[in-house]
Amino acid sequence: MSAPDIKAAAYASSRIDSEIEQASRAVDKLCHRTFYPFTGTRYFDYPNDQTARSGRLWLDENEIISVSSFVSGGVTVPASDYFLEPVNSGPPFRSINIDQSSTSALSMGTNGTEQRSQAITGVFGYDSVEDSVGTLLAAVSTTTASTITVTVPTAYPIGVGALLRIDTERMQVTEKTFVSSTQSGTLTANMNAQSLAVTDGTQFAIGEELLIEAERLQVLAITGNTLLVQRAAGGSSLAAHTAALVYWPRQLTVTRGVAGTTAATHLISAPIARHVVPGPIRELTLAYALDGFFQIGSGMARTVGSGESERQFSAQGIRALEDRVYGGYGRKIRRYAV
Repeated sequence: MSAPDIKAAAYASSRIDSEIEQASRAVDKLCHRTFYPFTGTRYFDYPNDQTARSGRLWLDENEIISVSSFVSGGVTVPASDYFLEPVNSGPPFRSINIDQSSTSALSMGTNGTEQRSQAITGVFGYDSVEDSVGTLLAAVSTTTASTITVTVPTAYPIGVGALLRIDTERMQVTEKTFVSSTQSGTLTANMNAQSLAVTDGTQFAIGEELLIEAERLQVLAITGNTLLVQRAAGGSSLAAHTAALVYWPRQLTVTRGVAGTTAATHLISAPIARHVVPGPIRELTLAYALDGFFQIGSGMARTVGSGESERQFSAQGIRALEDRVYGGYGRKIRRYAV
């Protein structure tokens, strides 16, 4: 919503949500991997004889971040008896190797078949890097509550689509709602009037969007109890405000228990972690989403230039970004010998 600085209307919000979802899946497909952590169990067939003798089980698209249980042929393999590889650059790990100095081995199923005889439970995905984005302002007392309220974010503001973790539960943000900050401010109707005096500047975050009456403000910097703001953000209209209440987007609508986790209750002030997507992946997803949003809005007829120089928009920048992302993050397909 903030990248194109468009008017924050319901139709725009729903369209952007759709474009973000499509763009995310397009990046996954381009790179042949997923960039979010998923907790669960994956099943594999017993590998071919040559690989089995070496004690290696290739995971292919089921890259793993950490393993909590490895069962081969109905027998649990102790964590001390296998290695996750590549050891020097993972996660993600692409294979599990039995320690050849141990007594463990890859085994077929108890019925003597190869099918689904290897079961791995753990966290799958590219990585599980997280940053802190505040704490719960109120306890989550049920497993069905669909909204949470957060304190001041300590990192880049939480956006729709963000994957959050509170304790062991992961949640996905589907909407943000403005709630009262209980602080007020005064501004004149002038684009250069960018200093907003508040009671407690430590409660605000750089990059956060605020609402004062019908005007949206983007926080650019904070000095003591003075906020430097961009006026008329999000396509809103410039207006004068006198001791008007300031609202911030701290109430989040979330989908509970996602990515293989289970919904649970959480105490007030519980820390909130957000999954961090690699910068180039985020950038390409944003580029795809914006391009799709504007292309559909123009009836797929976006052009640049004018008169004889007018031509169809070619998205050369996106193609260059695709090459950079695939070169750095694309999972290269392994070749199998027959």
